[in-house]
Amino acid sequence: MKSRSILASINPSLDDEGLNAMLLEIDLSISEERSSYSNSNSNSGDNKLNGTPWSIFFSPPLFLKRMLVVGVLIASTQQLTGVDGVQYYMNFLLEASGITSQRSRFGVVILLGLCKLSAVVFAAPKIDSLGRRPMVLTSISGMIIGLFLLAIQLYSGIWVGLSIVGLLIFYVFFSVGLGPVCWLIPAEIFPNAIRAKAVAITTLCNRLSSTLIASTVLPISNAIGFGGWITMLVAINVLMYALNYQLLPETKNRSLEDMKKSFERDRGEESSGGENRRNFTYDFSQIPSSS
Repeated sequence: MKSRSILASINPSLDDEGLNAMLLEIDLSISEERSSYSNSNSNSGDNKLNGTPWSIFFSPPLFLKRMLVVGVLIASTQQLTGVDGVQYYMNFLLEASGITSQRSRFGVVILLGLCKLSAVVFAAPKIDSLGRRPMVLTSISGMIIGLFLLAIQLYSGIWVGLSIVGLLIFYVFFSVGLGPVCWLIPAEIFPNAIRAKAVAITTLCNRLSSTLIASTVLPISNAIGFGGWITMLVAINVLMYALNYQLLPETKNRSLEDMKKSFERDRGEESSGGENRRNFTYDFSQIPSSS
């Protein structure tokens, strides 16, 4: 069977029993999704793409709450680090750091853009080998260092090159981790039956976070200066590191079925050895349609 041979090629460590179990899980997942659509279509006339209704997100089962926390966290983290705010007001930041020449500021922006592009090209093939979680945590760590250097320069007015170095570190580390991985993890944790709607929610949170950061740059910087604003971003990044360190799972080499099982299990019981483990399974096909 072609599907079996493909699974064997991407999971060389699995024996025949493991491959059979994975195939069964995939078949059950597909059946669950089809049942969800069939149940919805039988109550919604000609709307053939209705699927699982939005109402499930108003009172989600426990495992879905956990998934949403992780998805919203990683999506919001990408923007709460301040990347868009720094990008939009780059000209103001460079001027505040002492680069008064418009030509010089333009050159710095071009340099930052090239470095960001190079970092993405370098990081893209490394995602599967290094793993999502390590790349995210390394990314945030580097961004903290970059912002810290930038804050030092803005407060002290010492060597202007320090601000450029800080911005380079900030953007390079963003591009090797949070930049691409933010869009990858949500697609790897939600079951097929709800993935489209759940990813839409995480994307909405991403854009709302971007709007929040970008729209508050000028009011905050006018009140406490750009040095104060960058220091605030350092604190936010430290908080985001702590939250992601605690909550973000590794999705590398894990199927959607495996991720669903992981979120269904009680984490405390799982980490304590698995005795009396409590499962929170959910059948999406039983959800009434919201017609």
